[in-house]
Amino acid sequence: MAGREKTPGKPPLDSISEVRSWRSWFSKIGEQYVRTWQVTYNPASIAGGVATDMAITVSGVSVKDIVTVEPPALSAGLLLCGWWVTADTVTVRLYNYTGGAVDQGSGTWKFLATRL
Repeated sequence: MAGREKTPGKPPLDSISEVRSWRSWFSKIGEQYVRTWQVTYNPASIAGGVATDMAITVSGVSVKDIVTVEPPALSAGLLLCGWWVTADTVTVRLYNYTGGAVDQGSGTWKFLATRL
């Protein structure tokens, strides 16, 4: 990279076409490739020391998406320990690490999907 000036914190770009390419890529992330959902869901009571999987319908989510899950405030003793995606469904695993049953109750689950 001889002859190219470096600006701290910014990668050097060879041409205007590279700048346009990056702008195009970043604009696609904001416009077409990020989606959000809010779904009201009431999971069943979870017995003590048990993990349970809950399939939550999220219309439009795809196996190609990277999904982030934001649960409502979880009841004491519950731990969100994983999720995976199939067409129109996000399956969430909740683990109850207490000795007794815990009922989460109804709440709004938020999902953010990014497709690369």
